[in-house]
Amino acid sequence: MKSARYIGNKRDAIAKSIEATKKQQAQENEEKENSHHSDALYIWDYLLHQKKHSPQEAIKIINLAKVAFEHQI
Repeated sequence: MKSARYIGNKRDAIAKSIEATKKQQAQENEEKENSHHSDALYIWDYLLHQKKHSPQEAIKIINLAKVAFEHQI
């Protein structure tokens, strides 16, 4: 019965490790999204304060920048 307890403990340890890894990845993804969101807000603010771009043009520029950035990664 010692081997059954050992296997059970091993499964629990693996499950905890997997859960911790998932939480860490979720946190990293959230931080990445927040970073991209703040970058987009900065660009939006900059484009609108130039008074050369309408809100629709600013959205198009931000989307183009997003696509270009994603292809560089």
